[in-house]
Amino acid sequence: MSNLCYRYEQDRATILQLRDPVNAATVAQLRAQINLVPLRGAMIVDLSGVSFLDSMGIGLLIGLQKRCYSQGQRFLLCEIRSQPLGVLQLCSLERVFSIYGSCQQALDALCPP
Repeated sequence: MSNLCYRYEQDRATILQLRDPVNAATVAQLRAQINLVPLRGAMIVDLSGVSFLDSMGIGLLIGLQKRCYSQGQRFLLCEIRSQPLGVLQLCSLERVFSIYGSCQQALDALCPP
């Protein structure tokens, strides 16, 4: 079973949903799968299916953010569970990433009313 699903929200965003495991053993394959996904608009990464994130997973997120920024697109995270959020906070990355409670909130942030 793949630990990546994606969908498009019109041309506003590419929503990636990651699933466990996202760690040193799976990041290379996951990165290869993500690199095949054409980016349409901003990238929203839904982490609701990720209960554990290690340093390799953080590296993946940073790389995705760089990819988006190099293409002039926004990068947002949503639905982060407690362990991954704790790791991001430990590294002070909650200040680097735009983090939202839900995918809908992230989408709303792209085009505020």
